[in-house]
Amino acid sequence: MNQPGLTEFLEYVAQGKDLTSSQAEAAFDLFMNGTASEIQMAGLLVGMRAKGLASSEIAGCVRALRSAMNSVSASAPDSLVDTAGT
Repeated sequence: MNQPGLTEFLEYVAQGKDLTSSQAEAAFDLFMNGTASEIQMAGLLVGMRAKGLASSEIAGCVRALRSAMNSVSASAPDSLVDTAGT
């Protein structure tokens, strides 16, 4: 079975439809692995914003971001400092 591409997600959102959490996760996986162009990413994000974000889309995005993050292991976690500014 073929994995849906970002074009399919763009068309879906352009019709005013919410992505399922699985669709949103797949779309953001394409963002994170460098498969999607900046124009495609911008198009999907603007489309999602224009129609209004759904909780399923936020959940899928979070799952994709969490799966792409790097874990840090430390023997003394109290000595770590977050410098990301978030």
